[in-house]
Amino acid sequence: MAVEIDDTNNARGFLEWLVKINNIEELWERQPTYLLVQACFLFGALMTFIHAYSSKGRWPLLWCCTVCHGLVIEALCFFLPEDVADNYWHSQTPVVFLGGRLPLHIIVLYPCFYYQATAAVNKFQFSIWTEPFAVALLVLLQDVPYDIIGVKFVHWTWHDTDPNLFDRHYWVPWNSYFFHAAFSASFTFWFHFIRSGTGGTKKDWRKRKWQIQSTSSEALAFVLTSVLGCVGGTIMFMLIYHPLHDMLGIHSEITFFIVFAMFCLIVWKAISFSGATDKHCGPVFHDYLLLCHLVVHYSIFLILALFGSPENEISIGYHEQIGPCNQTVQFPSAVGKVALVKKEIPLFRGLR
Repeated sequence: MAVEIDDTNNARGFLEWLVKINNIEELWERQPTYLLVQACFLFGALMTFIHAYSSKGRWPLLWCCTVCHGLVIEALCFFLPEDVADNYWHSQTPVVFLGGRLPLHIIVLYPCFYYQATAAVNKFQFSIWTEPFAVALLVLLQDVPYDIIGVKFVHWTWHDTDPNLFDRHYWVPWNSYFFHAAFSASFTFWFHFIRSGTGGTKKDWRKRKWQIQSTSSEALAFVLTSVLGCVGGTIMFMLIYHPLHDMLGIHSEITFFIVFAMFCLIVWKAISFSGATDKHCGPVFHDYLLLCHLVVHYSIFLILALFGSPENEISIGYHEQIGPCNQTVQFPSAVGKVALVKKEIPLFRGLR
């Protein structure tokens, strides 16, 4: 007997999974600090977008590409197995996507971080081999207060049972900093390299890297950068973090500072010996939009650190449930080593 499928219900179910709207009054009552942080990122998205539109050239493409790159990262994290990337959960927000997993402000976090850093670094005379690492360092400066305050106020949670997240700094896994540094550097490199290459002098490259070329070349660079930014960051994890941490048992703090020191040395060399600060351009009017966002960004987290009460925050949504400590499962690492970790329990709603 044929079974009739209700396409209307299927479509409605898909739309509810794709986009979910939550009661903002309830969210404000339970977790007001989270709404303030979200507003800060939406404000930053607006400021960076206006700056990109005013700057013309490839700047609007950079803004849009950071959004696309962020969507690729977040989607991969949610759909890959838990032992690969699915190891954190956001609290609920007024607008959330992908089955309640992806808040709206996380989508625009990437232009807030990447675009801000790129605009600042562009004032220097860095080459294509140095600029990605300078961008990564500035991304870290924006990420550190966001990570520390966010997890303290339960804006999201990381799995306590993931061995890649055991080593932490003020409740933040060191690998979160590693991730932002590696992926932002990779993204910046591919965004310029795919389209502009490395030919000519440093001055020639700086001139043409923001010039629009053909639609096909820009579209190709847009798509490849969104994907290869993830690939390059993953390769950095595979080459540095996993061999040292998984095979030699080196603390994640050390692996992060290895990467951090490498990036600092590359940038320091360019500034000290390659004339990276020569003839740098000064600010234009719309650059102050970016400065305005940075003031708001750091002020919000400073105020929360000084006057916030994380013990009063109630995080609603999906979280890792607390279960029996004596149950373990095998957790394979990227280099083939298998660790025994505490067993995960099915997710539940509502965590205080």
